[in-house]
Amino acid sequence: MSAEQWRNDLIKTFEKFDADDNGRIDRGEFDSLLDALGSKMSADDRDTGFKIVDADGDGHISCDELATWWDVVREEGAG
Repeated sequence: MSAEQWRNDLIKTFEKFDADDNGRIDRGEFDSLLDALGSKMSADDRDTGFKIVDADGDGHISCDELATWWDVVREEGAG
């Protein structure tokens, strides 16, 4: 998959879970995303995950923050 296609897919996914269409994923929307992925993470683990992805600590995940985090996950999985 090309980098451009990967980015387009990520944007579509982000928009799907940005339920209020404000360009940010809040904690509840993050839970919806994890649920859709079949995650069985505890509430504490979800809190920790949210804080990791929310790199600037503003209480919301931007599409860029999600992309940056996903790049790290993909690299770690490939290594």
